[in-house]
Amino acid sequence: MPQGVPTPRATWYVWAAAWVRQGGHVGIDAENTRWLPQDKLERILRLGDIELAFEEARRRQLPEGPSRLASLYLADDSDQGRAHVRRMLGTVFILKVTIPWALRVARVDTKWFDLYCQESKTEYLQNYWASVAFDATSARWEYLVDGMIQVSDPADIEYIRKFGAGPFPA
Repeated sequence: MPQGVPTPRATWYVWAAAWVRQGGHVGIDAENTRWLPQDKLERILRLGDIELAFEEARRRQLPEGPSRLASLYLADDSDQGRAHVRRMLGTVFILKVTIPWALRVARVDTKWFDLYCQESKTEYLQNYWASVAFDATSARWEYLVDGMIQVSDPADIEYIRKFGAGPFPA
């Protein structure tokens, strides 16, 4: 059984940052590629470093926990959970899923990740991996799942096949 899948964000930033450090170019689209300007490359390098810092902290603090680099990311099935996903990804189609099996699961408050992006404090890494709520009334929980998910409604799969997942124009 596979142990998770690479996520577009975490794994991509680590990969792209390594590519940039080796003198590679990063662009958008295979045809008529638009090469990213230096400020975007610097952002990629920063986010790649952030993802590596989170992975290093996880290995120290929660070695048996799921990695951000090889997990599925889920949110609560609630208005707050859906709003959280849309804040991160824009207007996307959100699927309801179940977790038939999981090898590892962590519930983390993404506010610690966001704070770390602004100021690289070790305590933010520790609180993230310790599942500490930044604020009990407004925690932004996400679940890192090293396992398998299953879509609850087959009509949702048909919708994705027909229209894609987004992001959609607002």
